[in-house]
Amino acid sequence: MKNLLKENRLLFGLLTAFYLLFVTLIWLQFKRQTDSDRKESIRAAIQHNNNLAITLEQHTIRTIRDADATMQMVKQEFLLSGNTIRLQNFLTSGIFHAPYFNGIVLTDSNGKVTQIYPGELGQKKMTIGDREFFPSLVKEKDKLIISKPVESRSIKKQVIVLSRGIHSADGRFLGAVAMQLLPSTFMSFYSQANLKQYDILSLISPDGITYSRRTGAVESSGENISKSPLLKKVNDKPVGAYFAPDAIRNIPTYFSYRKLANYPIIATVGSTEADILAKFHERQKRESFFGFITSFLLLIFLLVIFVALSHRRHIMRVLLRSEAKYRLIFESSRDGFLLVQNDGKVEAMNRAASVMFEKYSNPDNVFSFQQLYARTEPALSCITDENNCFCIEEKETVFHSHNGKKFIGEIASSSFKDGRGRWYTLVLIRDVTQRKRIEQKLQNEQKRYQRIMTRQIIVAQEQERENIGHELHDNVNQILTTVKLYLETAQQKEALQKEMVSRSIRYLQQCINEIRHLSHRLSAPTLGTQSLVDSLQALIETVKPLTDFEIHLCIEKYREPVSKELSLAIYRIVQEQLNNIIKHAGATIVTIHLSQTEEETSLLVEDDGKGFDPLARRKGIGLNNIASRVKAFNGKISVDSSPGKGCRLEVSFPHKEEYEMATV
Repeated sequence: MKNLLKENRLLFGLLTAFYLLFVTLIWLQFKRQTDSDRKESIRAAIQHNNNLAITLEQHTIRTIRDADATMQMVKQEFLLSGNTIRLQNFLTSGIFHAPYFNGIVLTDSNGKVTQIYPGELGQKKMTIGDREFFPSLVKEKDKLIISKPVESRSIKKQVIVLSRGIHSADGRFLGAVAMQLLPSTFMSFYSQANLKQYDILSLISPDGITYSRRTGAVESSGENISKSPLLKKVNDKPVGAYFAPDAIRNIPTYFSYRKLANYPIIATVGSTEADILAKFHERQKRESFFGFITSFLLLIFLLVIFVALSHRRHIMRVLLRSEAKYRLIFESSRDGFLLVQNDGKVEAMNRAASVMFEKYSNPDNVFSFQQLYARTEPALSCITDENNCFCIEEKETVFHSHNGKKFIGEIASSSFKDGRGRWYTLVLIRDVTQRKRIEQKLQNEQKRYQRIMTRQIIVAQEQERENIGHELHDNVNQILTTVKLYLETAQQKEALQKEMVSRSIRYLQQCINEIRHLSHRLSAPTLGTQSLVDSLQALIETVKPLTDFEIHLCIEKYREPVSKELSLAIYRIVQEQLNNIIKHAGATIVTIHLSQTEEETSLLVEDDGKGFDPLARRKGIGLNNIASRVKAFNGKISVDSSPGKGCRLEVSFPHKEEYEMATV
């Protein structure tokens, strides 16, 4: 992996930069989207709260107006009847329908209750003169007074008291009409609403006391929220919205408020931030998950691209190196390469081919293969095979160029299909003119060497015949002449007959021994029936009586018998070398080593004679005969000698060549 990154640092850097840029754009877009979604969620909640605030405002105003209308009619009846109104009868006459009233009273000028509806709510001894709002009834003529939540003396619950003072035409205070409403009356409209646990609906006085409050399903009243920023907001703007902790539970909440016109009441609706953003957070988690998945998939995708491109670049580099290598081979080869199309047109050729034919390939010079030469000997056959591919006869031919030059070329060809499905033929032409000249020269040298060897053999044979003739003339002939004389004397002189016959027999035996010696020199009689070792021992026994030196034969490392042909060659080499030692060396000790390995058979003949210079030209043919026999078995020969230091002759024969000779 480190090598992969090292070889593709630029690609890795570009893909990393692309990934970081793309992921940054994704998450920036995600942030913008979530911010927009968050703002939209808050905006929608605020709008929802605004609508609820308007509804609450309208419901509250309608409730107050209905209650005030009832009190106005009671007041008018009171003034018209001259304080003789019967409240019970008047309110049950069917003119009114006010199920949400929790009690109406009439008082005198001191606030003492004179009549109450319904009558079972309490005794007539009750009074409202000590209530906080009563002085306002005395002072304020024909004004609706709305009290803060107080505990009702008739029903023992928190109520909101709506009241009006009753004044005579001359302005005297005659009493008051008051109506008590439960705080829940204002919230009953929302009793069936699906409010969340911390959703808030409230009606608040300008000094921060709640007339009525509903938090989820819980109703309350009389709380002091004067520290809430609501009061300041209302003073600045009668209708609006703000975000602040709930003054009672300290929960961050978005509020919408409306100050009721003509009434000292502020209608507020609030939803907690957590509730407003709950679905937003769910969407955010879902979109974050999708964002992470997208980023991860993009990373995997880019890693796959990186690996694929790196692999492709590696393959391209290998292909380029291979192309460069084969291009180098193609261009630097001494053989001519030609790329031939199906129709025989030469598409490309290397420099060697251009030099051979003195013709160069280029896009503006299109020619066929047959146009490269004037003629060939023998003629070349160019055909098309079953694939409609150009084929050329593979053989050795003489090319005659258009300028009169000629060369001998060996032709080989191979057809192949490229990646586009097109067939081509690669033609190789090797100029073997120089090789043919060398081969011809080598053949001539071999013939000359054979002639020399033949002459040397003939000379050797003639010399051997001459030696045999001398031996027969000087020894055998003389002995036989002597025998003839002895026999003639025996015939003429009977007294000497016995002695002469005895001498004749002795000389005839000597003649037989001389003839046997000549026979041993001319052939190896024991090779026909005995092993090579036995034949060499017999040769040594024959030579010993004729020499003054010791001969030792070492055969400890000779294990497997060799072929009859190689045995004869080794025998003749030993015989020839012993003759050389007898004639020239003057040695005292001669050692013959015959050994074998798995690969070859070796012969070593060494003596302690006077030695010679192997580089000096010699008249004899002994060593040449030995070299000829070694060469016949593809063996190796080594002669190590110098004046005064004896001679060491070493030859070796590979077993493979012996096997091939034996199977011919």
